[in-house]
Amino acid sequence: MSAIRYQTPIHNILITKLDHLGDMLWATPALAALKFKFPDAAIHVVCTAAAEPILRHNPSISQIMIYDAKRFSSDHDKRNWLQQSIGTPDLAVCFDTRDEAILLAYLSNAPIRGGYFYKDRPFSTLKTWWRLSHKFVHPTMGNNPEHEVINNIRLLERLNLLKLQELPAEILQTRIYLSPDEVAQSHQRLESMGLTDTPLIMYNIPNKTINHGWPKEHIAKIAERLGELVPGSTVLVIAGPGEEPLLESIRPFLPACCQPLSGLSFRVWAGFFPHCLFSVSRDAGAVHVSAAMGVPVISIFEESWKHMEPCWEAWNVLHRNVVRPDNPSLQNIELHVEDVANAANSLWKKVSNAR
Repeated sequence: MSAIRYQTPIHNILITKLDHLGDMLWATPALAALKFKFPDAAIHVVCTAAAEPILRHNPSISQIMIYDAKRFSSDHDKRNWLQQSIGTPDLAVCFDTRDEAILLAYLSNAPIRGGYFYKDRPFSTLKTWWRLSHKFVHPTMGNNPEHEVINNIRLLERLNLLKLQELPAEILQTRIYLSPDEVAQSHQRLESMGLTDTPLIMYNIPNKTINHGWPKEHIAKIAERLGELVPGSTVLVIAGPGEEPLLESIRPFLPACCQPLSGLSFRVWAGFFPHCLFSVSRDAGAVHVSAAMGVPVISIFEESWKHMEPCWEAWNVLHRNVVRPDNPSLQNIELHVEDVANAANSLWKKVSNAR
């Protein structure tokens, strides 16, 4: 395919991405890269309300547009919303393979509309070919997959916007920008619990564990082993939205070294990470929040998703990966606890040496 030629300067850029926390964080280096390459351009990001806290205060973004499909009765309404909000962009980049995200790029009427697609999804592929002017098979379908952070930069390369090698290293870091007030709120919350001078380990409980048949005692045992690793430490056992019943069900099994917490706003929770020695989480948004805040992390991958480690593991931060069997048994429950404990021990030694 020949290089894309832009007929006019790029002043107005639309980004569509309707993904979750981790996926949105993986896009933040690409947003920074666009701002680095086009410092005078307005960059507008369409995202979900759940992902908006990740982008808040991000200096690369001119406008965050929260998308809720229920607000619109037709594609015509969506087109009008885009037009009234940003006019006609010079470029629309879709960092998301969802049909709705690609539709929004199409409805923007941008002359250049670029994005990825998965060739094993025939109906979505047809829609993508119709709606995007420039479309590329997602790199994870190749033989040598790269991390999603790099995949997003590669999309900008393929759209002839920039080159990976010309970007300063600091641009390739995922980031969450907390305001001084938000940092203070997190500190005050920990202070109210008497934890500001205590070594902290964050354990984000895996929301799919119980549904997959893993016992509550298993979660508590991992928390106990983490607390034993660092003498005098407190393990913050964190439940996210919708996980509060799970936290309450395991509370009786948690040892004294644990402090269960739920109901935290996203940005107060993010502000907890820099106070922690390291964090532990199932492969999900918490892993990538930890990385964005510069905190070492243990990622627990489900066995069936182990092949995605190169694409989804923690980015640009000290980390260890642990694989959890898909189906629990008396034997592999104990083995998994040991695997997490061993990974935590290895990570803690690295962290201790670096301190």
